[in-house]
Amino acid sequence: MAKPFSAPCDVCAGQSISKQAVKWCPECEEAYCSECLKHHGIAKATKDHQVIAVENYLKLPPFVLETKHHCSKHGSRFQNYCRSHEIPCCKRCIDTDHKKCSDLPPLDDIIQDAKSSVAFVDIEERLHSLKKFFSEVIKEKEENLNELKVERHTIEKKIRKMRKDINQHLDNLEGQIMNKLSNQEDSHKKYQNIINAVKRTIHSNREPS
Repeated sequence: MAKPFSAPCDVCAGQSISKQAVKWCPECEEAYCSECLKHHGIAKATKDHQVIAVENYLKLPPFVLETKHHCSKHGSRFQNYCRSHEIPCCKRCIDTDHKKCSDLPPLDDIIQDAKSSVAFVDIEERLHSLKKFFSEVIKEKEENLNELKVERHTIEKKIRKMRKDINQHLDNLEGQIMNKLSNQEDSHKKYQNIINAVKRTIHSNREPS
């Protein structure tokens, strides 16, 4: 049986409470149990956040899981994208590390442009082709596996029949040999009876009258 997808609730874990999470918020980058999810859904700062099921989140590719929405240096959410450095920035990053950078469009605009760009469409097509390719490979391997199973079953039947034929042939040989030996033994007994009779005659002739 496959191991069920599960993750602890991050809010409860911060309070040393162990509860299983049911939803994941990509914007908060936290997992929530059903109780904490209610508060997340009504809080002014987070009520518009789109959450996904934990089991679906854990199925995402590693590079998606490793994508962060918050700055590891300042803890703030990324708001802009620096084209010069090709990295997302939070407000404090702009004030400290990107004072001289002039091209800092909102990150949401970059994401929107990326979704409609030729490169993005090309990537989608490549991913679709890869998905089709791997689907065909999986199908081919499954067909090969089924063929191997059928072939194995056929070979097993042939081996069982061959073993049965060999055993039957050996039984026949054994019967023939045993019959031959039995006939030879019977012939030997006849000769032995004649020899015994001759011996008795010779012995009786030697006795004094």
